[in-house]
Amino acid sequence: MNRLVVIAFALVIVMASCEEEPLPIIEKEGPAPLLDSTYQNASVSAPQDKVVLFEDFTGVRCPTCPNGHKALKDMMDANPGRIVGVAIHPGGTEFNQAAPFKDQEDYNTQWGTQIFTIISKPNGIPYGIADRVNGSNLATQWMSQADAQLAVPNPANAELRVISFDESTRELRFEVKFEVTSDINEPLFFSTVITEDSLIGKQEYTQGEYEHYVHMHVLRDMPQFALNLNPGNDPPATAGRVFLKQFSYTMPENWNVEHCNLIAYIHKPVEVIQAAEIHLK
Repeated sequence: MNRLVVIAFALVIVMASCEEEPLPIIEKEGPAPLLDSTYQNASVSAPQDKVVLFEDFTGVRCPTCPNGHKALKDMMDANPGRIVGVAIHPGGTEFNQAAPFKDQEDYNTQWGTQIFTIISKPNGIPYGIADRVNGSNLATQWMSQADAQLAVPNPANAELRVISFDESTRELRFEVKFEVTSDINEPLFFSTVITEDSLIGKQEYTQGEYEHYVHMHVLRDMPQFALNLNPGNDPPATAGRVFLKQFSYTMPENWNVEHCNLIAYIHKPVEVIQAAEIHLK
């Protein structure tokens, strides 16, 4: 009996020693962390050409708004790469002419109302404003408003870069970079915008309704809105100061990424200093 016990004990030891060691867990490397930094350049970069942000407050039930769309296109064509256009549908609660047609996509967002806290609400639409300091309800005046802002000295540069876009998750990762080229003794802010082109929908004209109107530069969302770059003037916006920020944003399924644009601009409490725009794809 004692011999059987010894043999059984030995078998237990042998079997235990034959058990496989668990495989090590190998963690896959995830995406790089998003940066949020500021630093001082040893030498100040040359100022970029001035790029004007032109916001067109518009609506699908506004019969004169197509005049504004044409004015915006004309000024962008006349100044390639120097004017960034945004068509803002401010909401039916703000203007009845911006209310969507039945069974049509609603282009309205909350951002028109938010921008009105900065520039004050206009009397009606269409309403165009260059860099948020020079605006009018008359589309015939928009070109001269943009020209006036193009002549304003530019104290900061703005750059944009798409880091990546995941087709399966629709996650967009992007970078904004602002560099002060002349000392700015005012609080600095920045905003980002996503617009979409070639949206087909109904639009009212003075002659009636057009069923297959092509809407351009439609504001879809503002991932960042009027965020303070240097709260309490810390750090001071002296020449050579760089602000570098990276963000992640999930694009909605119904947006055509190939028709979408990313915009970033640096601004004072009201006036836009410099804008940048890139196509997402």
